[in-house]
Amino acid sequence: MRMNVAVDQTIASPAPGRSVGSRVDWVDYAKGICIILVVMMHSTLGVEKALGLALHESHMGQFIAWAGPFRMPDFFLISG
Repeated sequence: MRMNVAVDQTIASPAPGRSVGSRVDWVDYAKGICIILVVMMHSTLGVEKALGLALHESHMGQFIAWAGPFRMPDFFLISG
């Protein structure tokens, strides 16, 4: 049995003045960096805890502490 499915093209229509598939590269790069920082945070804190190190004792822990105040707010601000 074969079924014909109609696709509504209005859902995939781009914003006015933009073509389909056009993206702003710097936004994608910035979101990617924020995601990497979150993964680094969870990895670093987990390893520090497993090794019995004090919080933010390693150089990666210090970097994560530095990135903490802007990591997630930037991601949500850029995502819109």
